Amino acid sequence: MENDCDVKEETEGKELYVCTLGTLDARYGGEPLDIPLSAGGKVIQLFLLLIWAGKEGISRVKLQDSLYDRKNTDAANALRITVSRLRKMLSQSILQDKIKIEVYKSTYYLNVYDEHLKIRMDAVLMDNYYQQSQRAETDTCRQQLLESVCRLYNGDFLPVMSGEAWVESSRSHYQDIYFKSVREACALMARHRDYEKIVKLCDTALEIYPLVEWVEEKMEALLSLKRYGEALKAYENALSIFIGETGNIPSDYVLARLKQVGAQLQNASGGIEDIRKSLEEKEWSAGAYYCSYPGFIDCFRRENRLTERGRRKGILIICTIRDARDCPIENQIRLQEYSDILNQVIHDSLRRGDIYTKYSPDQFLIMASDLKKDKCRMIENRIANSMRSRCGQKVILHLQNVDLGEWGGKNEEAEKLQKQRDAGKRKRSKKYYMQ
Repeated sequence: MENDCDVKEETEGKELYVCTLGTLDARYGGEPLDIPLSAGGKVIQLFLLLIWAGKEGISRVKLQDSLYDRKNTDAANALRITVSRLRKMLSQSILQDKIKIEVYKSTYYLNVYDEHLKIRMDAVLMDNYYQQSQRAETDTCRQQLLESVCRLYNGDFLPVMSGEAWVESSRSHYQDIYFKSVREACALMARHRDYEKIVKLCDTALEIYPLVEWVEEKMEALLSLKRYGEALKAYENALSIFIGETGNIPSDYVLARLKQVGAQLQNASGGIEDIRKSLEEKEWSAGAYYCSYPGFIDCFRRENRLTERGRRKGILIICTIRDARDCPIENQIRLQEYSDILNQVIHDSLRRGDIYTKYSPDQFLIMASDLKKDKCRMIENRIANSMRSRCGQKVILHLQNVDLGEWGGKNEEAEKLQKQRDAGKRKRSKKYYMQ
């Protein structure tokens, strides 16, 4: 079983090492291979397929299916031509006389004729290490192999060859292995209280695939380490990842999961100073308060409840950017520029007690508290004038507002029930004081 833990990832000596995960690169003895790795070339794809197949080889039929559309191409003749071109390319490279393409019983092999030459591919190594991890007899050995799998994976399988049938079918396979390896490695690390490694592993995983699952794993590790400030920062970073500066709104499922992640911080006890530092703003600002969309939802719903009971007056203002022809802006770079300007304009035009958020790349939402309808027009004019002074006639800004007192979502039964509850509370309160 010791062989199952013999992990070797570094290239050394006379070795042909091919990277296919997240990039496409081939090196011989640590130096770039003198073969042009053109993204769409059939010759390079054949070369990669033969390396990928290894000593078992790959059948003629599978090569034809992988490389050509049989309906529109004479696959047999096309394969013969591609093999001939690859042989010529190899004969003119540093690999001449070291490897050769051979065919035996309709199966193609890339045979090595140099006893000192080893050929390795990161995707194949990753697959082998994961299979070894499933046979490992100890947690230490298994974790070591799983960590090696995670280190090898740097992104999608052959991203430069997206669309090729054989690439797409393999891509999901390697992605699935990576997800399983991260989960299994985190479970083993948590079992042995190696929380620092979990944090590092999840940081890397988030760079490759920003998933709520990795945020949860990281936060649980940070909470176990009692690093509550970092756990809160991880949650805030997750909001910026999943909602982002572009303002794209994630699904209800993702929003719900993010709230669950944030709720974990409620179980983290701390002193009054820690709590105060985590709650207060880092820098004082004279303008309105920008918050993430999930945060805006909570603030809006609270404000709407207060308005329903007649204690507050609030107005929701919707700001939408359009081009000079009053059409959606299709140029994403220009849209981002105007969106950034509007963000600053809204911040500078409102009070500190008002909040706003980015709902979509071309739309902002403003929640103005304790504001009457007649005052709302003044704010809208201020925003429109400031936007016009910065962008001229290049954009049109649409401003709509809704008085929360006239919000259409009120439930009469709910209001009636709330009044009954309030009346009951007053009676209980009176009885208490009489005693």
